[in-house]
Parts: sequence; C-alpha cells; structure tokens
Amino acid sequence: FQAEDGIRDPLWSRGLGDVYKRQVYAQSAGGPDSDWLTSTAWLQNNTPQPGMDLYEKYVRPAGGKYAYPDTAYGIMSWWDYGHLIECVGHRIPNANPFQQGIGSVPNGVPGSSPFFLAENESQAEAVLADLDLNRSQYLNTKYVMSDQPMAVGKFHAMAAWSNIPTSKDMAGVYQQQGDSWVPVQIWRESYFKSMAARMYFFDGTENSGDTGIGLAYRARDAGNGVTVP
Repeated sequence: FQAEDGIRDPLWSRGLGDVYKRQVYAQSAGGPDSDWLTSTAWLQNNTPQPGMDLYEKYVRPAGGKYAYPDTAYGIMSWWDYGHLIECVGHRIPNANPFQQGIGSVPNGVPGSSPFFLAENESQAEAVLADLDLNRSQYLNTKYVMSDQPMAVGKFHAMAAWSNIPTSKDMAGVYQQQGDSWVPVQIWRESYFKSMAARMYFFDGTENSGDTGIGLAYRARDAGNGVTVP
C-alpha cells in the first residue's frame, strides 16, 4: 500500500496513516453515472414487478435452464450496466458484467452484441426471440436502455465481441485544416442502420438514409511511397 509521500506501511499496519490513505482513495474514486442511477431507480418505481425478488436465493436447475415465472422479463443493454439494472433497478438484465448474455453474431449466440449490431427490426426481434424459445420475445426483453457511450465509444466493443472488424462501420480520412492534414473518423452507412445508433440517435426509428451527407475523398501521397485516403 503506497502512501503519497512514498513511505510504505507494513502490511499489518492499521494506523491513522492507513486510514488517511483509504480516505484519499475514497474521495477520488468515481461512481456510477448519475443518469444511470436515476434511470435505473426509475425502473424500480415505474415498471412492472418481474416476480423475482433481488435478495431471494434461486436453485440452479440440473439442466442449467431456469424456468422463469410468467411475470419475469428482461432489460436489454450493454453488459457494463447489468449490475446497475439489477441492484438499483431490481430488474433482470439480459447481459451483465460477469460477461454473461453478450452473445456473438458469427456463432449464432443471441445476446446484447447481436442485438445492438442488428441492422433491421427483423434481425433484432430474431435475437430477442432466440434468448428463450419458450417465451415471447417481448418478455425475453421488455425494455431497452441505451446511452451515448454505447452508441459511440462502446460500439467497437460490441463489434469486437462478434469478431466484426470496425472497418465495416467506421473509416478514417484525412481532412485539410489550415496547413495540416488531420485524421478524421467517419461512420459508414451500416453503422446508422444498427440498433445501437438507431436507439440513441433516432429514438428507435428507421433511418431512411435520404438525409445523410455524402463525402467525396481521394487518396493522397503522404511521401515515402505511402498513400492515405
């Protein structure tokens, strides 16, 4: 345990120095995003009870497939937020930070990655239906929770879990800004069809594609025989 002044306390130390350092770390530690705290609290107070108490113990069936009550339903989001949905919202997440429920597009495993990468409603509904073939797809997932980091900063992770290269949905070009050429990231058409983009930027509606901006670019010689877009 390293103190700020560089003095290392013995492992058995529980003196004031140790307490001071714990306070420093506690003060600097971050917590859940306030929007997620209020949103998951809203879940607990404004959505139907799933019929399963958060603090109850449930026996894992020998076959591994739990028979959920008819009142139970799932909430789809990226796995990062599963514990907030469960512990603050008292609801059942489809994916959680134990990295359960993420799924994979090429492996045909339903989960949050295939759902948010789906490029049309039929694909997305098929993912939800496959979560549990014995239940309605609208009980497998009753609500979807999304935010800006999921639509942008975490999108590459959604693709990575399904072994889909980011070049499918993203690209980079150089734009002249003054006397310099600056790298700029652009999003391809397939990205704007994804559930991740549609849920956040378009309120879940389909993007018709007739209001986008077309980009024209050409390759340039960057020197030393290297050509860049």
